[in-house]
Amino acid sequence: MNYIKAINAFYDHQEFNPLSSAVINLWHSLMHVNNKSRWKEEFTASMTVLCMKSNLSESSIRKARKELVEKGYITFTSRSGNQAPIYRILPLYEEMDNANDNVNENSGGKSNGNDSGKSNTLIKQNETKEKEVVERKYAYPTFPSLIEGVNKL
Repeated sequence: MNYIKAINAFYDHQEFNPLSSAVINLWHSLMHVNNKSRWKEEFTASMTVLCMKSNLSESSIRKARKELVEKGYITFTSRSGNQAPIYRILPLYEEMDNANDNVNENSGGKSNGNDSGKSNTLIKQNETKEKEVVERKYAYPTFPSLIEGVNKL
């Protein structure tokens, strides 16, 4: 999973499908646990851990988790006894890329300059990265005479 793509797609998705703050908080807590698990496709998270990370009560977590499942953000499987549930975070950025492809196909050949199927968020991210490279290139003065002197040694 690409952490930045997932977060950007999550907030892009929020523009059209808003969630409560508790649901957003739980999603971020699950992302953090998954990150700590080194992005396993399925991972476990106990109620105690989620309560501590999200600062939500058990009942709030259950409600938020139900909404995340219903809206297609996660899946989870309960297990017997004191075993933590198994979670899976569904990648929204693939969904966003596919939705963008459909928009291009349905636009009657008109393009927004995004023929590659990438989301606008990713394009903005790439533009920012290119700008940062240019800024870094000129951020520090060069001293050719000093460099030449070092090369002679």
